[in-house]
Amino acid sequence: MRIKKTTIFICIIVHSFHIFSQNKNEIDADCEIQSYFKNYEKFNIDTLLNKKFNSFEIDTIFLKDCLSNMLQRERDGCILEKVFDIRITFPENGYMAGNEYSVYLFSNKNNDKILGLINYNFRRKKINSNFDFEYLKNYIKKHNIFYNTQFEIKDFINQITDTHYCGNCSSTFYIPPKYLNLEFDKKENVSEFRKWIKSFNIELQTNGVEALEYISKNKNYKLSESDKKIIENIKARNSTVIYCAGDVILYRRVF
Repeated sequence: MRIKKTTIFICIIVHSFHIFSQNKNEIDADCEIQSYFKNYEKFNIDTLLNKKFNSFEIDTIFLKDCLSNMLQRERDGCILEKVFDIRITFPENGYMAGNEYSVYLFSNKNNDKILGLINYNFRRKKINSNFDFEYLKNYIKKHNIFYNTQFEIKDFINQITDTHYCGNCSSTFYIPPKYLNLEFDKKENVSEFRKWIKSFNIELQTNGVEALEYISKNKNYKLSESDKKIIENIKARNSTVIYCAGDVILYRRVF
């Protein structure tokens, strides 16, 4: 009973807070899909296409396309991550309006148990998360020990949903190695590259590995034993990354 009361309370608060900026149908639709996401343990991608909702409909054509191109990859600790988008439609001022959510679904690779879900609302630029938070705290604790960091849950969520790419998002065939305007052959950038390889963001980790190895090879820079240990782990994990080449977005294995 407590869970149901909490869900109702959240919906009422969201409704009253956005009443002057959002259509009531949009509020109801977002409230309903957030209630669905809240039961993350029962989330089932295969049945989502046929599920009936009261206040909105799922754009099944869009979802099928997203699922066929779904990003799937392994994280540290045998965590499997799946990333895809869901588009919903609802009535608004006599027309059909839409909202799109990026969904980050996390499960245990060994037993398929769903551990949590993050969703990002494109229309309202809002992030919601639902997790087995005890498991997540333990996961972050292990990350902090191995990578020598002091991250919290908010850091995990923010880094996961922060979009990064590997490769060259340009039609130009050659650009000197750099990312986020940090050139890979500058020794003064090493401290930032070290932050990248310790991130929860796999694309940023990959760029950090490329940068540190580039500067080590081309500038005779000696990597620390900690650097080597982390790089070895990232390479052994060999996660799929979002790769950009000539304005084309691809998913590919890294190493």
